[in-house]
Formats: sequence, structure tokens, C-alpha cells
Amino acid sequence: MRKSKKIILELNKPQGIIKMPFRALARKTAVSQERLLRLVRHYKRTGLVRRFGIVLAHRRVGLRDNALIAWNVPARRVVTVARRLSQASCVSHCYLRKSCAVWPYNLYTMVHAASRAHGLRLVRALSKTSGITDFTVLSTVRELKKTKMNLERILA
Repeated sequence: MRKSKKIILELNKPQGIIKMPFRALARKTAVSQERLLRLVRHYKRTGLVRRFGIVLAHRRVGLRDNALIAWNVPARRVVTVARRLSQASCVSHCYLRKSCAVWPYNLYTMVHAASRAHGLRLVRALSKTSGITDFTVLSTVRELKKTKMNLERILA
């Protein structure tokens, strides 16, 4: 397996909470830490890697309500509204999709809250902030699957 492919696969795995994560990754991939950091900077610069972050088990910290909000945003306002909604701390995801005649919604946000009532208050606040009143709330009924992409199978 090419070194860069191995590095990308390792970067996609959970790293745990460790003091020197890139040192540990360098050991795992058998490259120097300096080379690994150069490659990671290159991946970030070229857009191959967008960001590094933690994945929070939101239910375990008390965020029991999750909803996907579908917004009907006029095309001329999509960028402005998406920026505004994306800045809200309760929004974890914001996506633009094509709409159609039977489903006019084109912008989607994922909102997490402690309760259904709190979640609905947050959605109303997002509506007020964005000026978009045509939306529908698709509440999570049950989480059926939640895993990361298996890059080893995809890149094989």
C-alpha cells in the first residue's frame, strides 16, 4: 500500500486522547513526524483533508433531540442564509440540495438539543434569525446506523 494512502487511512481512524497524536501516527505509518506533518499540511492546503476534530457522543452529553430541518430558501439568498444558519452553535451540519416541485426545500440543517421542546425553540430562533419561515422539521425517531465511512473498502 502506498505510504500516502496508509496515512490517509490512519488519519480517518479515531485517535483517542493522546498528548502527541501526530507522533503516534508517524510511528504507525513508519514516516518521520516532520514528513507526516508536511503531508498533512499539503492535504489541508489541497482540500483532501478539511479539518481535524472530535466526534462528540451527543446523546451521552444530554442532547437527546435531533432534527433535520429542511428550509425553502430563495436561490438569491441561499449563501447568506446558509452562512447565518451555519454560525448557530446548535447546527452541526448545513447542506444545499436540489429541490423539486413536490419537495421545495433546498437547504438542510441538523440541530441537536436537550429536549424536543428546546429543539423547536431553537428552530424558531433560526427561522427568525434567517428570515426563512417556510421549513419543515424532520425529527429523528430512532438512530439506525452511525458509523464513519470505511475508507479501506472504498479505496481498495
